[in-house]
Amino acid sequence: MKYLFTVFFFVIISSLILAQTDDSVDVTFFYYPEDNPTTVYLPGEFNGWTLNSASIMTFDPISESWFKTVRLRVEGPDTLPAPFSVPGAYQYKINADGIWLPDPLNPRQNPNDNNNSYLFIRNPTIHLLLPNSTPASGVIRSRFPEITAYIFPSISSDVDTSTINVSIDGIQYINLGSSYDEGTNKLRFIPPDPLGDGEHELILSAESTIGTFSADTTTFTVQANVIQFLTLPSETWKTTWRLQGAIFNETGGFDTTVTEAQIIRSDSTWNIQVVGGKIDTSLHL
Repeated sequence: MKYLFTVFFFVIISSLILAQTDDSVDVTFFYYPEDNPTTVYLPGEFNGWTLNSASIMTFDPISESWFKTVRLRVEGPDTLPAPFSVPGAYQYKINADGIWLPDPLNPRQNPNDNNNSYLFIRNPTIHLLLPNSTPASGVIRSRFPEITAYIFPSISSDVDTSTINVSIDGIQYINLGSSYDEGTNKLRFIPPDPLGDGEHELILSAESTIGTFSADTTTFTVQANVIQFLTLPSETWKTTWRLQGAIFNETGGFDTTVTEAQIIRSDSTWNIQVVGGKIDTSLHL
């Protein structure tokens, strides 16, 4: 009986190892152009760098972006395609109307191989963690930036949403499962703590339902206005309007030294109180 159990246990472990080694992830790549290209391709190591039907991207008029989903092997190509390929990752580029360029929102480029963009394929795979250090992401003008990323599970598992963790400068935010859309595989999260001006470190981690772990790290820079309105603009005519806002100091905390402020419209002025750096008042329009 002990021998049979040992053999059975070995078969299970071997199957799990093989499943992870041969597992794949359906990754969707996105391109958000500043102009209006007519044809965009996604050439890379996963399709032989070809410009044809296998690499052409689809335009989404709603988001004004181009996208393509590719099934990729976990841990990257089984055999590296080229001498300067990146172990564990696939290299790729964007080709927009004949112009080759790295992925503008991917900070990882291979300087040893034509500055190709590359993406590590894990289970799960984290892609487009934003904001990040790329010029396309830019300087963030909000104390409360929205953190977004795609978390793609392998075809043999799901994302364990209870393990999704965001860290900003060492401050941990957990229990973010409700911020993850399993239909689009997208995480959207706004940290509750205001961020000061300067560079911040962002780490996103998650596990699959079979226990495999993945994490991605980036940095971004905040240079936000001192005064920020937290109320969304009204889309209909109203006689009164609740206005909420905040006044921040340079470190990102509330400026408690300010006690009064003015709201000025072209034809009206309101004197309001500021309590603890926060504004919460109703205006008669």
